[in-house]
Amino acid sequence: VHDLRDEVGSAVIAAQDLFPERLIRLHLSDDAAWVRCDPERIQQVLTNLLDNALKSAPASPVDVSISVSGGDVHVAVKDDGPGMSEGELGRIFDKFVRGRTSTPAGTGLGLYICKQVVDAHGGSITAASQEGHGATVSFVLPLVEADHGKPLPVVLPNQQDVQFGEFYSGTPYLGKFGVLPQGTFNYFGRTHGIPEDLEAAVRALRAGA
Repeated sequence: VHDLRDEVGSAVIAAQDLFPERLIRLHLSDDAAWVRCDPERIQQVLTNLLDNALKSAPASPVDVSISVSGGDVHVAVKDDGPGMSEGELGRIFDKFVRGRTSTPAGTGLGLYICKQVVDAHGGSITAASQEGHGATVSFVLPLVEADHGKPLPVVLPNQQDVQFGEFYSGTPYLGKFGVLPQGTFNYFGRTHGIPEDLEAAVRALRAGA
């Protein structure tokens, strides 16, 4: 469980280092923003959103905000650039759509990957824009309670509520781990054979053993 304010702050610092001449304004919630997430994947989302905003609106400040409301954590990246047409807005999360930057080096996968990552975390991502009046891309993740050292519940194979990063018994995963062979489980990048006592094995992994 991570406080998303830390991840957002880190992403903004990294972006400011890459674009020292640009104004990036950070608006953090006073409330803790605890979410269950893979920090590296969330950093990937934040980096993509910031990079898009900074390159799409080169003369515009960029505002990054995080707030907690209604059991969710909301993150928004806003610019005052040229915005998008309705047609562009409707395809912004599609695969191979390059969007506003139109750089030859771009693959058109950035926002598509952002959507896959946010969806995998049980969240949602949206975009709002009016042509000539900037754009805002926002994502929402479920708020959770801080664990404070409490053991996480163990998830057994083939159940639907597996935690992000844990994949059992051939469950497909969109990311770098591919599709697992039957009879194995993957814990954050390492594949293990399913032992006789899976529950004890998962508890040990979660405890860092």
